[in-house]
Amino acid sequence: VFVIPLNGVSATRLQTEINQLAGVERVAATSALFGDHGDGWQTVRRDRSGGDSTQAHIFSVDANLTSVMGLSMIAGHNLPASASGIRDSLVLINEEAVRSFHLGNAGAAIGQTIWLNDSTDVQIAGVLNDFKFTTLVWKISPLIMRYQPATFRYLTVKVASGNPEEVRSAIARVWKRVQPYEPFAGIWYDTFLNDRHSHTDDLAF
Repeated sequence: VFVIPLNGVSATRLQTEINQLAGVERVAATSALFGDHGDGWQTVRRDRSGGDSTQAHIFSVDANLTSVMGLSMIAGHNLPASASGIRDSLVLINEEAVRSFHLGNAGAAIGQTIWLNDSTDVQIAGVLNDFKFTTLVWKISPLIMRYQPATFRYLTVKVASGNPEEVRSAIARVWKRVQPYEPFAGIWYDTFLNDRHSHTDDLAF
């Protein structure tokens, strides 16, 4: 998996161009990278007027991210791949969110409504297996993933086996064409994780 910080470049345009390259299997957009500090907390309620609130990490993603990152769906379905009137109101959650929101089990959570920041109601489309999406020493917390393209900050590219460095070079050429005055900052995801988690503060627990 190859990661590209967008740095203001249109995610849609870059995604379209990279998808056409040989050796690229799939391209996803996201607001933050798994394995870092998450993407901010929001207050989540089962009922808008109720007093039962829980803090959850909210990531903006598109439908390709589950496949690119190899995430496992245990109930329900993925976010819609194409534009639709309901895409913005659907979310994916993890197992910890099912527990924290008292939704019963993964199957029972599908179709239920939750409220974000007391003002936005969203419906649960699918439940993902728990996985470490923040720094490794933090315990797994409630996770919500929804489609909000205005907040996309990274592309993650699933590269086929064969000649990955050739694909990286081709991606860099696309970047140069799309954004000639901005340095290319793409990095292999395993390199990012190694750099991020080789610090002593991540090994202290």
